[in-house]
Amino acid sequence: MPPPDSDLSPTVSRLWGSVLEGLHLRIELFSLELGEERRRLTGLALSALIAVFALFMVVLSLNLLLLALFWDTHRVAVAAASCALYVLLAVAAWIHHVRRSRRHASPFAATSAVLAEDERVLRELA
Repeated sequence: MPPPDSDLSPTVSRLWGSVLEGLHLRIELFSLELGEERRRLTGLALSALIAVFALFMVVLSLNLLLLALFWDTHRVAVAAASCALYVLLAVAAWIHHVRRSRRHASPFAATSAVLAEDERVLRELA
C-alpha cells in the first residue's frame, strides 16, 4: 500500500499551479485595465489643458480687439459684455469636460467582475 502523501502530491501540485495561473491572469487583467485608465486620464487631462489654453488666448485676443475698436465710445459696455460672454463659454467648456469624464465606465470593472465571480465560486465550494 503506497503512502497517502504520494497520491496527494500531484493533486496539490496541480492545485497550486491552477492558483498561480489564476493569480497571473488576474494580475495581467489588472495591468491591462490600469494602462487603459492611464491613457484615458492622460487624454482627458490633455484635452482639458488645450481647451483652457485656447479659451484663454481667445479671451485675450477678442478683449483686446473689442476694446481697441470701441475705446472712444463704449469701452466699459464692451468690457462687461465680453466678460459675460466668456463666463458662458467657460461654463459650456466645463459642462463638456464633466460629461466626457463621466462617459467612461468605472475603472477596473472587468477585474472587479472576475474577482466577484471568484468569490462567488469559492463561497459555493465552502
